[in-house]
Amino acid sequence: MGATLLFFLVKNSLMNQTKIFRGGENMSESELLPLSELPAVSLAIVMRIEGHPELKKKVLEMGLVPGTPLVVQRKAPLNDPISVAFRGYELSLRIYEAETVMVKKVSCGGCNGECSKCWGCH
Repeated sequence: MGATLLFFLVKNSLMNQTKIFRGGENMSESELLPLSELPAVSLAIVMRIEGHPELKKKVLEMGLVPGTPLVVQRKAPLNDPISVAFRGYELSLRIYEAETVMVKKVSCGGCNGECSKCWGCH
């Protein structure tokens, strides 16, 4: 799946929720979950990075900054590593790295899986 399509899907699903891209004010903690808990083929927005300062810096330097839309492409049998796509490239994260990335899961627009824009998220 191309990065343009990913951005289009995330942008459309968040059209009326622009505050999510600005750091997540007005969001409850229950809406956030670690990237490691998302199933394969899920859309999400990075909300914040937690954990040890050195690990946090490493994850931020990889490009997973708050406001970044991403898709979990696949997970290994024991969930380690996790492959995510964002900003036009694919990144594999170890489970301990993915646990530091807090995300908000988003839908791809509410279709039933039969539209021309859906890529299997249902």
